[in-house]
This record gives sequence, structure tokens and C-alpha cells, in this order.
Amino acid sequence: MTTEIERIRILEEKILNLIELAKKIKEENKRLKEIIKNLEEERDKYRNEKEKWSSMRAEVERLREEREEVRERIENLIKQIEMIGV
Repeated sequence: MTTEIERIRILEEKILNLIELAKKIKEENKRLKEIIKNLEEERDKYRNEKEKWSSMRAEVERLREEREEVRERIENLIKQIEMIGV
């Protein structure tokens, strides 16, 4: 049969174990929050890069279209010059 003192000692030991577990959980939570913060910063960086690349891609497409239009206009001018025999 366990005495009251032994029961209190067992209870005290369990409470101390719970306190240690709570400390570990708190530390792990802090570490995970830091990881989340870093990942969110990295995500934002990649989003900004994606927007930058999308903008550049659109600009390249616009320049290609412009180049094609200029090429067509020059070809038409050359044809007109050839038609008048210059």
C-alpha cells in the first residue's frame, strides 16, 4: 500500500514531467513559427519574382509583335520601291 507521501511524490513527478513536456512544446512551437515566417518570406520573394518575370514576358511578346509589324512595313516599302523601279 502506498502512503500519502509516496502518492504525493508520484503526483509531483507527473506534474514535473508535464511541465517539461509543456516547455518542449513551447520551444517547438517557437521554432515552427520561425520556420513558417521564413517560408512566408520566401514565398513572397518568389511571388515578386514571378510577377517580374510575367511582366518581362509580356514586354518581350509586345516587342516581338512590334518587330513583326516593322518587318511587314519595311517589306511593303521595298515592294513599293520595286514597283516604281528605283
